[in-house]
Amino acid sequence: RRVHGDSAADRAPTMTYVMFSGCFLLVFGPAAAIYGFVLMPKPVLTVTMIASAFFWLLISTLTSLWWVIIPPLRVSFVWVVLCSALTSEAGRYMFFRSFSGVFAKLAERGAPPLSPLEKLRYAVASGLGFGVLHAMTNYLGFLMEARGPGSVFTPGCSATSLFLVNGLSALAFLLFDVAAMVVAFYGYERQRLRYPGFVAGARVLASLWTLLFRVDGLCGLGMFTLYATVAAVGAAMVLVLIATVREEPPARDSGTAVPVSH
Repeated sequence: RRVHGDSAADRAPTMTYVMFSGCFLLVFGPAAAIYGFVLMPKPVLTVTMIASAFFWLLISTLTSLWWVIIPPLRVSFVWVVLCSALTSEAGRYMFFRSFSGVFAKLAERGAPPLSPLEKLRYAVASGLGFGVLHAMTNYLGFLMEARGPGSVFTPGCSATSLFLVNGLSALAFLLFDVAAMVVAFYGYERQRLRYPGFVAGARVLASLWTLLFRVDGLCGLGMFTLYATVAAVGAAMVLVLIATVREEPPARDSGTAVPVSH
Protein backbone atom coordinates (compact mmCIF):
# COMPACT_ATOMS: atom_id res chain seq x y z
CA ARG A 1 0.00 0.00 0.00
CA ARG A 2 1.39 3.45 -0.99
CA VAL A 3 1.68 5.82 1.94
CA HIS A 4 1.55 9.50 1.02
CA GLY A 5 4.88 11.23 1.64
CA ASP A 6 6.96 8.05 1.97
CA SER A 7 7.84 7.44 -1.67
CA ALA A 8 10.92 8.83 -3.43
CA ALA A 9 8.67 10.73 -5.82
CA ASP A 10 7.01 12.54 -2.92
CA ARG A 11 10.31 13.35 -1.28
CA ALA A 12 12.08 14.55 -4.47
CA PRO A 13 10.73 18.14 -4.59
CA THR A 14 11.49 18.63 -0.90
CA MET A 15 14.99 17.22 -1.16
CA THR A 16 15.88 19.28 -4.22
CA TYR A 17 14.80 22.49 -2.52
CA VAL A 18 16.87 21.47 0.50
CA MET A 19 19.86 21.05 -1.83
CA PHE A 20 19.18 24.45 -3.41
CA SER A 21 18.83 26.21 -0.05
CA GLY A 22 21.83 24.48 1.48
CA CYS A 23 24.15 25.25 -1.43
CA PHE A 24 22.94 28.85 -1.62
CA LEU A 25 23.64 29.43 2.07
CA LEU A 26 26.95 27.58 1.82
CA VAL A 27 28.22 29.95 -0.86
CA PHE A 28 26.63 33.28 0.06
CA GLY A 29 26.27 32.90 3.84
CA PRO A 30 29.92 33.81 4.59
CA ALA A 31 29.68 36.78 2.22
CA ALA A 32 26.57 38.01 4.04
CA ALA A 33 28.38 37.68 7.38
CA ILE A 34 31.39 39.67 6.11
CA TYR A 35 29.08 42.33 4.74
CA GLY A 36 27.06 42.59 7.95
CA PHE A 37 29.99 42.79 10.35
CA VAL A 38 32.58 44.71 8.30
CA LEU A 39 30.87 46.71 5.55
CA MET A 40 27.34 47.58 6.65
CA PRO A 41 28.32 50.02 9.45
CA LYS A 42 29.95 52.29 6.85
CA PRO A 43 27.82 52.99 3.73
CA VAL A 44 30.80 54.09 1.62
CA LEU A 45 32.14 50.54 1.90
CA THR A 46 28.93 49.27 0.31
CA VAL A 47 29.46 51.72 -2.54
CA THR A 48 33.02 50.43 -2.92
CA MET A 49 31.78 46.85 -3.03
CA ILE A 50 29.25 47.68 -5.77
CA ALA A 51 31.90 49.56 -7.76
CA SER A 52 34.31 46.65 -7.55
CA ALA A 53 31.58 44.22 -8.60
CA PHE A 54 30.89 46.35 -11.67
CA PHE A 55 34.63 46.45 -12.38
CA TRP A 56 34.81 42.65 -12.16
CA LEU A 57 31.96 42.46 -14.66
CA LEU A 58 33.98 44.54 -17.12
CA ILE A 59 36.98 42.27 -16.63
CA SER A 60 34.80 39.19 -17.17
CA THR A 61 33.50 40.70 -20.41
CA LEU A 62 37.07 41.29 -21.56
CA THR A 63 37.92 37.67 -20.77
CA SER A 64 34.97 36.54 -22.87
CA LEU A 65 36.23 38.66 -25.77
CA TRP A 66 39.60 36.93 -25.57
CA TRP A 67 37.76 33.61 -25.78
CA VAL A 68 36.05 34.77 -28.99
CA ILE A 69 39.11 36.38 -30.58
CA ILE A 70 41.65 33.61 -29.89
CA PRO A 71 40.47 30.25 -31.37
CA PRO A 72 42.76 27.98 -29.22
CA LEU A 73 40.92 29.13 -26.11
CA ARG A 74 37.77 27.42 -27.38
CA VAL A 75 39.28 23.94 -27.28
CA SER A 76 41.80 24.08 -24.42
CA PHE A 77 40.57 24.37 -20.85
CA VAL A 78 44.12 25.05 -19.66
CA TRP A 79 44.43 28.16 -21.83
CA VAL A 80 40.99 29.31 -20.73
CA VAL A 81 41.97 28.98 -17.08
CA LEU A 82 45.33 30.72 -17.53
CA CYS A 83 43.93 33.65 -19.52
CA SER A 84 41.01 34.06 -17.12
CA ALA A 85 43.28 34.05 -14.06
CA LEU A 86 45.82 36.48 -15.51
CA THR A 87 43.11 38.83 -16.78
CA SER A 88 41.46 38.76 -13.37
CA GLU A 89 44.71 39.74 -11.64
CA ALA A 90 45.32 42.50 -14.18
CA GLY A 91 41.84 43.76 -13.38
CA ARG A 92 42.68 43.70 -9.68
CA TYR A 93 45.62 46.02 -10.31
CA MET A 94 43.53 48.31 -12.51
CA PHE A 95 40.90 48.57 -9.80
CA PHE A 96 43.57 49.43 -7.24
CA ARG A 97 44.84 52.20 -9.51
CA SER A 98 41.33 53.56 -9.93
CA PHE A 99 40.71 53.35 -6.19
CA SER A 100 43.97 55.16 -5.40
CA GLY A 101 43.23 57.82 -7.99
CA VAL A 102 39.84 58.60 -6.49
CA PHE A 103 41.19 59.02 -2.97
CA ALA A 104 44.14 61.06 -4.24
CA LYS A 105 41.66 63.51 -5.79
CA LEU A 106 39.69 63.62 -2.56
CA ALA A 107 42.88 64.33 -0.59
CA GLU A 108 43.62 67.26 -2.92
CA ARG A 109 40.24 68.70 -1.96
CA GLY A 110 40.96 68.49 1.75
CA ALA A 111 39.63 65.05 2.66
CA PRO A 112 41.56 63.42 5.52
CA PRO A 113 43.90 60.60 4.45
CA LEU A 114 42.87 57.03 5.12
CA SER A 115 44.59 55.18 7.93
CA PRO A 116 46.15 51.76 7.18
CA LEU A 117 43.24 49.96 8.85
CA GLU A 118 40.70 51.99 6.89
CA LYS A 119 42.46 51.03 3.66
CA LEU A 120 42.26 47.42 4.79
CA ARG A 121 38.48 47.68 5.15
CA TYR A 122 38.22 49.17 1.68
CA ALA A 123 40.27 46.25 0.37
CA VAL A 124 37.86 43.79 2.04
CA ALA A 125 34.90 45.60 0.45
CA SER A 126 36.58 45.50 -2.97
CA GLY A 127 37.39 41.82 -2.65
CA LEU A 128 33.87 41.02 -1.54
CA GLY A 129 32.48 42.78 -4.61
CA PHE A 130 34.77 40.74 -6.85
CA GLY A 131 33.95 37.49 -5.05
CA VAL A 132 30.18 37.85 -4.82
CA LEU A 133 29.69 38.74 -8.47
CA HIS A 134 32.13 36.00 -9.45
CA ALA A 135 30.05 33.47 -7.52
CA MET A 136 26.75 34.81 -8.82
CA THR A 137 27.89 34.76 -12.44
CA ASN A 138 29.49 31.33 -12.40
CA TYR A 139 27.29 29.46 -9.97
CA LEU A 140 23.89 31.01 -9.31
CA GLY A 141 22.46 30.22 -12.76
CA PHE A 142 23.63 26.62 -12.48
CA LEU A 143 22.26 26.35 -8.94
CA MET A 144 18.78 27.25 -10.16
CA GLU A 145 18.67 23.80 -11.80
CA ALA A 146 18.87 22.22 -8.33
CA ARG A 147 15.18 23.05 -7.83
CA GLY A 148 14.20 20.33 -10.29
CA PRO A 149 13.93 16.60 -9.57
CA GLY A 150 17.06 14.51 -9.24
CA SER A 151 20.68 15.62 -9.13
CA VAL A 152 23.72 15.80 -11.39
CA PHE A 153 26.94 13.83 -11.08
CA THR A 154 30.17 13.65 -13.08
CA PRO A 155 32.75 10.85 -13.49
CA GLY A 156 35.28 12.87 -11.51
CA CYS A 157 32.87 13.35 -8.57
CA SER A 158 30.62 10.34 -8.95
CA ALA A 159 29.72 10.17 -5.24
CA THR A 160 28.92 13.85 -4.72
CA SER A 161 26.31 16.06 -6.31
CA LEU A 162 27.73 18.46 -8.83
CA PHE A 163 25.68 21.23 -7.21
CA LEU A 164 27.63 20.73 -3.99
CA VAL A 165 31.00 20.39 -5.75
CA ASN A 166 30.49 23.59 -7.71
CA GLY A 167 29.18 25.30 -4.58
CA LEU A 168 32.33 24.45 -2.65
CA SER A 169 34.40 25.68 -5.58
CA ALA A 170 32.43 28.95 -5.78
CA LEU A 171 32.86 29.49 -2.03
CA ALA A 172 36.61 28.89 -2.34
CA PHE A 173 36.99 31.54 -5.03
CA LEU A 174 34.77 33.98 -3.15
CA LEU A 175 36.98 33.71 -0.07
CA PHE A 176 40.05 33.81 -2.28
CA ASP A 177 38.96 37.10 -3.85
CA VAL A 178 38.47 38.73 -0.44
CA ALA A 179 41.84 37.60 0.93
CA ALA A 180 43.67 38.23 -2.36
CA MET A 181 42.41 41.79 -2.59
CA VAL A 182 43.71 42.57 0.90
CA VAL A 183 47.14 41.09 0.14
CA ALA A 184 47.38 42.69 -3.30
CA PHE A 185 46.30 46.14 -2.03
CA TYR A 186 48.94 45.95 0.69
CA GLY A 187 51.65 45.15 -1.83
CA TYR A 188 50.60 47.72 -4.41
CA GLU A 189 50.28 50.45 -1.78
CA ARG A 190 53.85 49.86 -0.57
CA GLN A 191 55.28 48.90 -3.98
CA ARG A 192 56.20 45.43 -2.77
CA LEU A 193 55.48 43.37 -5.85
CA ARG A 194 56.04 40.03 -4.13
CA TYR A 195 52.58 40.34 -2.57
CA PRO A 196 50.57 40.74 -5.79
CA GLY A 197 52.95 38.29 -7.45
CA PHE A 198 52.08 35.71 -4.81
CA VAL A 199 48.38 36.42 -5.33
CA ALA A 200 48.66 36.03 -9.11
CA GLY A 201 50.51 32.72 -8.77
CA ALA A 202 47.97 31.44 -6.26
CA ARG A 203 45.12 32.49 -8.55
CA VAL A 204 46.58 30.51 -11.45
CA LEU A 205 47.13 27.47 -9.22
CA ALA A 206 43.62 27.65 -7.75
CA SER A 207 42.12 27.79 -11.24
CA LEU A 208 44.24 24.89 -12.48
CA TRP A 209 43.22 22.71 -9.53
CA THR A 210 39.61 22.88 -10.70
CA LEU A 211 40.59 20.94 -13.82
CA LEU A 212 41.06 17.91 -11.56
CA PHE A 213 37.29 17.86 -11.07
CA ARG A 214 37.04 16.50 -14.62
CA VAL A 215 39.41 13.57 -14.02
CA ASP A 216 38.04 10.26 -12.72
CA GLY A 217 38.78 9.82 -9.04
CA LEU A 218 40.64 13.12 -8.57
CA CYS A 219 37.74 15.31 -7.48
CA GLY A 220 38.69 15.05 -3.80
CA LEU A 221 42.32 15.87 -4.54
CA GLY A 222 41.28 18.86 -6.61
CA MET A 223 39.07 20.19 -3.82
CA PHE A 224 41.78 19.67 -1.20
CA THR A 225 44.46 21.46 -3.22
CA LEU A 226 42.02 24.27 -4.07
CA TYR A 227 41.24 24.95 -0.41
CA ALA A 228 44.91 24.55 0.53
CA THR A 229 45.70 27.35 -1.92
CA VAL A 230 42.91 29.50 -0.50
CA ALA A 231 44.21 28.81 3.02
CA ALA A 232 47.70 29.95 1.98
CA VAL A 233 46.30 33.26 0.69
CA GLY A 234 44.21 33.55 3.87
CA ALA A 235 47.35 33.08 5.96
CA ALA A 236 49.03 35.83 3.95
CA MET A 237 46.03 38.06 4.65
CA VAL A 238 46.42 37.45 8.39
CA LEU A 239 50.09 38.45 8.19
CA VAL A 240 49.10 41.58 6.30
CA LEU A 241 46.50 42.36 8.96
CA ILE A 242 49.12 42.02 11.72
CA ALA A 243 51.54 44.27 9.82
CA THR A 244 48.77 46.81 9.21
CA VAL A 245 47.83 46.95 12.88
CA ARG A 246 51.47 47.65 13.73
CA GLU A 247 51.53 50.48 11.18
CA GLU A 248 48.37 52.08 12.58
CA PRO A 249 49.28 55.39 14.24
CA PRO A 250 48.44 55.60 17.95
CA ALA A 251 45.19 57.32 18.83
CA ARG A 252 45.60 60.86 19.96
CA ASP A 253 44.55 61.73 23.49
CA SER A 254 41.73 64.24 23.16
CA GLY A 255 41.68 65.06 26.83
CA THR A 256 42.55 68.51 28.18
CA ALA A 257 46.01 68.90 29.59
CA VAL A 258 46.08 69.67 33.31
CA PRO A 259 48.70 72.20 34.36
CA VAL A 260 51.10 71.06 37.03
CA SER A 261 52.01 73.51 39.79
CA HIS A 262 55.54 73.64 41.13
